[in-house]
Amino acid sequence: METQSVLTEDETLDGPYGLKIVQKRAGYRYSHDALALAEFLGTGSKMEVIDLGTGHGVIPLILVKRGLAARVVGVELQPELVSLARRNVALNGFGNVVDIVELDLRDVSRSFPCRSFDYVITNPPYREPRAGRITPTEQKAIARHEISCSMEDVMDAMKYLVKPRRRACRIYPSRRLPELVDIAGKRGLELKRLRFIHPRPDRGAELFMAELLKDGKPGVEVLPPLFTSEPPRGAGGFSGL
Repeated sequence: METQSVLTEDETLDGPYGLKIVQKRAGYRYSHDALALAEFLGTGSKMEVIDLGTGHGVIPLILVKRGLAARVVGVELQPELVSLARRNVALNGFGNVVDIVELDLRDVSRSFPCRSFDYVITNPPYREPRAGRITPTEQKAIARHEISCSMEDVMDAMKYLVKPRRRACRIYPSRRLPELVDIAGKRGLELKRLRFIHPRPDRGAELFMAELLKDGKPGVEVLPPLFTSEPPRGAGGFSGL
């Protein structure tokens, strides 16, 4: 089947790292955040990984495409995005190593054993419900604002899922760094790696990526800044979606 024939009129087909990603033209679309996070992750080829709020399944597909995980589970709340993620997994031929599960991340204990993953990723809804302009569609609003879950909810899920002395990673607005450190510390998740994201070299940081170690000791490595004016390495085909 030709790849174009799988599309409907309201869908597009593109993707980073040579992947084929189907998305809705007017719905939620993956962004630079997901690509930057996939580049930042400290996963390994033998790891079992879970991605909370996987959206179109972009991060799981990048990991298996680059040989950075043995198996990836993508968890997504919104049925339409679940359907798109499953199509993208099949379209790229990774059905044997990527599973997409329709699930509220607040209910992970119902579907997964405690301490069952080597690495937990999330590119969560990180804007407070009243922060900034609420996006007009429900799909975009749920994906970008803390409507369906809070920072505490996400951190609880990460703590539950990750094995002792293994890591979790997330992205958040830079002004919320003290909040994240406080909430993570109360759950035994120690900040170990940090990278700030700037729109360009002469502007302050807008986002940060944080890698946390379960039951880790204090001490953090701060990486060089990332500028969104430059796409992540190897992510050819990204067009500021």
